[in-house]
Amino acid sequence: MRFTGRGHPAVRATHGKTLELSPGAELTERGTCIVAVAAEAEPVAPLAGAVRIRLTAGGHRFDLDAVANPAWDPAGPIVIRRGPLRLPGTFATDATAAAADLPAELVARLRDPDTLVTVDVAERPAAQPLLVLCAADPLATHPGPALAAELARADQLIVEDAGARRLVGPARGAAGGRTVVVATADLPGTSLRERPAGVEVDTVGLPPRHAVAAACPSSALLTLAGDGPAAVAALRTTPASHRLVVSVGRAELPELLHRARDVRGSGEATVAQDFGRPRPAAPDSIPDLAGAERVHCCLHPVPAADALDPTVRAAVEALLADGVGTRTAARALTALTGWERRRAYAAVVDWPVT
Repeated sequence: MRFTGRGHPAVRATHGKTLELSPGAELTERGTCIVAVAAEAEPVAPLAGAVRIRLTAGGHRFDLDAVANPAWDPAGPIVIRRGPLRLPGTFATDATAAAADLPAELVARLRDPDTLVTVDVAERPAAQPLLVLCAADPLATHPGPALAAELARADQLIVEDAGARRLVGPARGAAGGRTVVVATADLPGTSLRERPAGVEVDTVGLPPRHAVAAACPSSALLTLAGDGPAAVAALRTTPASHRLVVSVGRAELPELLHRARDVRGSGEATVAQDFGRPRPAAPDSIPDLAGAERVHCCLHPVPAADALDPTVRAAVEALLADGVGTRTAARALTALTGWERRRAYAAVVDWPVT
C-alpha cells in the first residue's frame, strides 16, 4: 500500500506521539504531527497486523514499525500513533517513532511544497502469536473492510457458525501465528476450548464491554453490571463463578481490582478503554491506560469456594467433612456471608472435593 502527498512550508514535525498525513491542502502551525498534505492512498483499503512503514522525500527516507488498524476509514486522515488507541482517523498504532523522530534533513525536505512525499506500507512478521475475535453481521452479504483486512492476514481461520461460514467461507490454515475467529453470534465461540498461554487477544466489531468479555480466557456465564456504585455492588451479588463486566473511572480501577480480590477471591481481569484493545490486568499489574476516562473491565470467574474468606471456607469444609447435608451447609454459609440462599446452595453443591 502506498500514500502520496506533498510537502508544506508549515511542516514542523515536533509531535512526540503521532505522525500524520493530511488529505487537506492547508496546514497551520498547530499541526505539529503533520508531515505531508494532499495525501492520497493507493489502493484504498484498511490493513491489519504488523507493518513496516517507510517515509521518503527528496532522496531521504525513514522507517518505522507499527500495527495497522483494520477499522481505519480511508475517507479521513492518516494518523500513526505511538500509543495503542485506535481513535478515529488512526491508520496504525504502537508505532516505534513519531513526527519528532524524523531526521532534520528529511524534515527540511518536507517543508518544500514541490517535494513529493511517499509512504510505503508493507506487511511484516508479527513478534508473537495473536488471537483475533471478529463479530460478523449476520445480515451482511460480504465482509466489511475491517473483517476483510483480518481475513487477508489470517494464518488460521476458525468459523464458528453457519452465518459466518456463508460470509467468509470454510475454516482454513493451521494453529500458530495469527488466528482469526469469526462468528455472527457469541464470541469467542466453542472451537477454542483452551487458549494457548501468553497469546494476546484482540477483537473486531465488538463494543468495549463485549470485547473484554470475549477476550476473557474463560467462557463462564456472563453478567453485565452497571457503572460506578452499581459495579461495586455487583461484586457481592454476582456469583464468583460468573464473568462480571463493569465500567469504572480509570482512577477507580485499582481499588475495584483489590476489592474484587477480597470479595470474589481473584482480582484478575481483562480491561480495555474506549478505542483500545483488551489487555490483562490484576491488582498489582495494571496496564497503561493513559487518556482513558472510563475503563471497561471483565473480572475473571473463580470457583465459588475460592471467593470466600478463609475462616468461612474452613467452617463449611468442616461441616461437609462431618457429613452435614447440603441444605444445612448452605444455610450456614448464608448466615456467615449474607449470600442469597440460592447462591449459597449452588456453592455448596459445586464445592471442590479435598
